[in-house]
Amino acid sequence: HDLPMTRAFGNLRLKVAAGRDWTQEAANAQVVTALPDVSVFARGPDDLAVVVASDGLFGEVLSSEHVAEYTRAALQENAATGDAEGMAARRLVERAIHHQSSDNVSVVVVSLEPSEGSAVPPQLRHT
Repeated sequence: HDLPMTRAFGNLRLKVAAGRDWTQEAANAQVVTALPDVSVFARGPDDLAVVVASDGLFGEVLSSEHVAEYTRAALQENAATGDAEGMAARRLVERAIHHQSSDNVSVVVVSLEPSEGSAVPPQLRHT
């Protein structure tokens, strides 16, 4: 059964197994939930950006390493445009489409301020 996620969050009959009451089920016990998986990572000195994306970008389409490479290149090439993050997100979407992603692709790129001791190139530093 193919379930479009963008419609699933509000579709109450799909939230729990047949015969169960969705209002009585905890969010983590529901079949479809908007409860996110959250992970916390220590930031490294060379971390440049955070890429938040749907599964249409990752996995069989692009590896995390490729996403990082494309993001860094796009941020460097578009540093002077005032929309480097938007351009990086567009490039990632285009790469996913080029790799024939069979899923929806949504991408947001958020630049990070360089941390102490960072090797981030000066042209990518926000002032």
